[in-house]
Amino acid sequence: CMMLSVSTAVTQSGGDKFLYIRQQGITAAVGLLLLFAISRVNYRRIGVASIAFLAILVLSLLLVHVPSLSASEGGSASWIPLGPVAFQPSEFAKLAVILAGAHLLVSRRRQVGDFASFMWPFGAVGLGMCGLVMIEGDLGTAIIIAGLLLGMLWIGGMRGRNWALVAGTGLA
Repeated sequence: CMMLSVSTAVTQSGGDKFLYIRQQGITAAVGLLLLFAISRVNYRRIGVASIAFLAILVLSLLLVHVPSLSASEGGSASWIPLGPVAFQPSEFAKLAVILAGAHLLVSRRRQVGDFASFMWPFGAVGLGMCGLVMIEGDLGTAIIIAGLLLGMLWIGGMRGRNWALVAGTGLA
């Protein structure tokens, strides 16, 4: 209903009044299909693939800084054009941090429960991703990734004192 009311401006200029509804419907259908497909995957097999996904994203975050391979929009050179479409690696970096972080925190936590086991390699990887995104000039996404890191460290079982130290250092 809301999308139909927004599209009245398009209709007044002679456009298709169902344009936005159609776009939203297609996006929702693709999202539901992906949701169903991913729900059928054994989560134990995602761990190793998440590290490969993270490595690919780190490479793409570095490629954004190569002028001939990247595109600039909105004052931020953070897009990689691939033919008719372009993608922003920092958006996929959020997903990569979550997937790789879950794998790294579970595997490291079984071995040791101290501060170093939480911060290496997950903390280092996450801070590296934040740094690469900040270099692009996308502070908002870097803050979101930092929040994801803090949330995952908390849920992963990091002691409150250590978590406060990491959060305080990040705020500073």
